[in-house]
Amino acid sequence: MSYLKGLILTTYVSFLGSIILFGQEESYPDNLTREEIIQLAETKYGSDDLLINGVKFHAEKIKAKGSPNFDWDESIDTKLFIKGRPYFNVSLKYDLVKDKLILSKVLEDGYKRQLVLNSTFVDSFYLGNHAFINLYNQNEIPHQFEYFEKIYTGKDLFLKKYRKKFITVYNNWYPDGKYSSQQYTYYIHYRGSLAKVNSKKAFLSFYDSYRKEIRKFMRKNKIKYKNATKEELIKLMTFCHVKSIQNN
Repeated sequence: MSYLKGLILTTYVSFLGSIILFGQEESYPDNLTREEIIQLAETKYGSDDLLINGVKFHAEKIKAKGSPNFDWDESIDTKLFIKGRPYFNVSLKYDLVKDKLILSKVLEDGYKRQLVLNSTFVDSFYLGNHAFINLYNQNEIPHQFEYFEKIYTGKDLFLKKYRKKFITVYNNWYPDGKYSSQQYTYYIHYRGSLAKVNSKKAFLSFYDSYRKEIRKFMRKNKIKYKNATKEELIKLMTFCHVKSIQNN
């Protein structure tokens, strides 16, 4: 648990002097040692990894039309993995604009807190029937994005990256601006790199060695790449996986 103690220290070093933590202002001596800071944090909030692993969430542009979050504003009864440790029945929101995961948690004092989880420690999470992974933590290779929906796992990873953006349009219909609709991009992760495959042409180019076989397979199974379901994509990737093994 040494990584937690280091994180406790980082998170609570702001205790020195007068601070505001989760909306409660408290004062602490300015000569606390590292061990005293850790002890203070664990005494007040326990060694709960979920609590230690986040900072207070501050909602922005709350009057804007729409939502920055994935599908719905909050998903209850979900599953979250932090450093391999599972947490069940947690309430999560996934901010697509900032690519951040937000946890809602009721503390022992009865108050509900919202925390932005430190992505350094988040391995994966579920929202409904969508399984998301932290690609950096899975592969230890930095990427432009962090969280992806995992569609298929094999020799290659087939991933879906969701996104939204805030649109700075201000008029009578949207006096405070608005959020875009939810969009996505497909990627294949192979040997530490990401290839964008958001079209049938790009997908076939990635698997150029057996392009003809893939075309035939897609026609036979009536798979329209642009509108393919998750099940169809899994079926397609399974076929590509088998072909890649046969060609090696």
